[in-house]
Amino acid sequence: MQHMRRAGILLGVAMLATMITVAPAAADPPVEITDSRTFADVDPCDPSGGDIVTLSWTLKLHEHGNNTVFIFDTTVTTANGYVGTGHETTVVTSNNQLFTFNIMTTNLDTGAKAKVQGNLKIVQGEAVVDNFTLTCVRDV
Repeated sequence: MQHMRRAGILLGVAMLATMITVAPAAADPPVEITDSRTFADVDPCDPSGGDIVTLSWTLKLHEHGNNTVFIFDTTVTTANGYVGTGHETTVVTSNNQLFTFNIMTTNLDTGAKAKVQGNLKIVQGEAVVDNFTLTCVRDV
């Protein structure tokens, strides 16, 4: 469970690091940026085994008054054979940041399915992780 929480925090930090390095867009159309991160994690359908996960995403940045919205369309591949897609949204206001994500993967070799869901909320600079889950949906 500790590894899963750490993976969620690493995912959130990696995506937030990408957002912080992006200058806010001054006009339409929204700014688009692609990036990726690779990290070690557990296989949710075989917790005794490890996996190497690569997340690749396209970030779309929108400004709405004093609020900024970041939308990530993500693809996932792993060394253990999982592939999938996900969607992440982050809203930044003057005092708060809310990051939500939902990623679904399928192991093409075994048919196993896993999902990652969660929230990362930052209030006045203090990070709080709520409802992070890395779940084996179908084990084979």
